[in-house]
Amino acid sequence: MQTVIDSVSMLHLTRPPKRFNKSKRGTSARENRLGEPLRLKKITLALDASLGLVSEWEKTCGPDIKVLVAHWGEQGGIILIHNPRNPRLAIARRLQILGFGKDTIDKLILRIALGTKDRIIVSDDSDFWDPKKPHDNRVKGDPNAPVALLCKEELGVTILLLGMLIDKLK
Repeated sequence: MQTVIDSVSMLHLTRPPKRFNKSKRGTSARENRLGEPLRLKKITLALDASLGLVSEWEKTCGPDIKVLVAHWGEQGGIILIHNPRNPRLAIARRLQILGFGKDTIDKLILRIALGTKDRIIVSDDSDFWDPKKPHDNRVKGDPNAPVALLCKEELGVTILLLGMLIDKLK
């Protein structure tokens, strides 16, 4: 499953379980939640070839994320999307009307997803669900939320929450 993961979801995915927060296990403990699905080829992370998404992950997750990305790349768990494409202009306008696309990284994530086979985005960001309701957690995870629905129907892109991804990987 080729997947694009936003930085907040990556932070939640790679941070150690609470019982390990004070441990000195470091990178190997952080890798456990994503490492096995990557090794088993259940998931492949899609990145832009210029690694702009990795830079965003680094801002959120810290510099250790680069070590993990290199490790995952060595295992074949990374696919690079060269020249990520934009959605058609009419769809980009409709997304903009819904409030999506004010953040450059959100647009990059969508563009990367359009270059993948499975077209899956994992995000807890309300911009991928309903940007007009940023504090309403009820819309997150709702496939009928305006942006998620438009992405699915017009672009074939599925938006998932992290928990939804974890369930799919089981």
